[in-house]
Amino acid sequence: MIASLLWPRRDGVPSCLYTLPGRDAAWAGSALARGRTVPHEAVPLPLPSGRRMAPSMADLIYGQLHLIPSSLEFGLLAGVQTREVTLWNATFAPVELLRITGTSPQGTALSGIEAGTLSPTGVAKGLLTILESGPAQQNTMYTFVTDIGEQHMTITASRVLLFPFWPDWSGGIEQDYTFDTVIARSESGSEQRRPLVKRPLRTLRASVWGDGVNGQRLHNLVRQGKDRVFGVPLWQEALEVGDIDATRRVLMVERPFGDCWNLTRLCRLVMLHERRSGLFMSATLSSRNAEAGTLELTVSVPDAFAAGSTRVVPLFTGILTRAEPSSRSAEMETWSLEFRELAGSQPELGALPHAPGGGPWVWTHRADWSDAGSLGGTSALVRTLRTVRGGVMELGSSRAVAPITHRQSYLLRGAELASLLDRVTALRGRWRPVYVRDPRRAFLLTREAFRNESVLYARDNGARNAFAPGQRLWIAPPSGEPFSRALTAVEAGAPGELALRLGSVLDVGVPAASFVGREYLARLDTDNVTIRYHTAGVSRCSLTFCTVPEEET
Repeated sequence: MIASLLWPRRDGVPSCLYTLPGRDAAWAGSALARGRTVPHEAVPLPLPSGRRMAPSMADLIYGQLHLIPSSLEFGLLAGVQTREVTLWNATFAPVELLRITGTSPQGTALSGIEAGTLSPTGVAKGLLTILESGPAQQNTMYTFVTDIGEQHMTITASRVLLFPFWPDWSGGIEQDYTFDTVIARSESGSEQRRPLVKRPLRTLRASVWGDGVNGQRLHNLVRQGKDRVFGVPLWQEALEVGDIDATRRVLMVERPFGDCWNLTRLCRLVMLHERRSGLFMSATLSSRNAEAGTLELTVSVPDAFAAGSTRVVPLFTGILTRAEPSSRSAEMETWSLEFRELAGSQPELGALPHAPGGGPWVWTHRADWSDAGSLGGTSALVRTLRTVRGGVMELGSSRAVAPITHRQSYLLRGAELASLLDRVTALRGRWRPVYVRDPRRAFLLTREAFRNESVLYARDNGARNAFAPGQRLWIAPPSGEPFSRALTAVEAGAPGELALRLGSVLDVGVPAASFVGREYLARLDTDNVTIRYHTAGVSRCSLTFCTVPEEET
């Protein structure tokens, strides 16, 4: 095998033949002197393969110039960024640095490296600064021109434009969490659903007052930012900073912020606002501890933010999609604004501690009856039937009942909002089913049920048909989380009572005056969940559920 590679002949390695002319020699009787052909065995040189030996480490490093780094990609800028730049003369002769030229250098500054002579194996170091202000899309190239060639450094980034205005809380703030579900339905009514996103895209709508200097700043900002990337503040999750450590990187806020859903699950950018001086700045989070109430930044903040009047606000990156001014007086106007999150800048979704795993789980949030209560009903659906008989197609209509839909409203305070958003995100819009309590049909227990019993006695309110064997029941004690049990039979008890027999015993005692009702399998009927914030700690939400046939599970 080796011989065929070295000399591609079937006969193997051939003999090396040569002939010398006859002449007198010291050895006259030798075969060489008589000019005879003498065979000699020899190993020939291998044929060239067209490849060459790889360069050594010395060839890769020395004998040339090195610019470190040669490319910088900052992504979305949340403030001033600095990087060290090194020009290394890896030759063994002096090299003359003639000049440094920049293409579109606005928004950057290069210092510390000047034209001159670089000694053999010498180094020139400088500092590159990406400024907070500059073009929306930073696309810069610096060229280092020497007498032996050129070296290039490219810089790309997108700037985040801060929106340093506070909303008009009298009108509230609306925030949408949008999912995307693909639904394929067959003629038989069966469905296939697939979620396209793991985390929602956010949209924020609010009104902002503009008067005097602030009004002029708002006008200029809207005009300048029509094609810019904004750092959109989530004002409802603003936190007061109590202290800043000596490194100026760790912020100690005044309370735990586990109820701030965006800050703990999705946001990587924050905005700092010092109210006495009116200073604003943005920064990127490197870590956060909701229980300890600490936020660690990737950069140090100026000393002015340690004066004791600083607020930190989470940001998401988005574009301004609507800005409508409305004049209130000669010097006062309001702006109705809408910001939509950029899909390409989505951070990773954090943990969802309030979302249970496994199969369909119970939706435990209670409806708020003060806000239109619970609305719903049954709608009719007309289906077109196509049958072929004897080669002739017949068209007909059949009236059937569509799935029941109803809407529930919720009044959310503190951690209730984080719990609801965790569960909504786990459902991913219309994709995943969940067991939902029907709030329109609830029965009051007339007796106490103990933990080793498997029967409940409820008041007969005339709606006995609401219960049917095989259904799931939700049981809501006055204190504690609701839980579910399967219903096996409905029997008549004492006068005015119903005996509800369960498929398993109760694990906990259920006192009298507890509520029990029917559960049904449902999905969210929308991919868009809207939260309306009335204050920083109180919000409302309305969700519509659509029933799912039990056989689908």
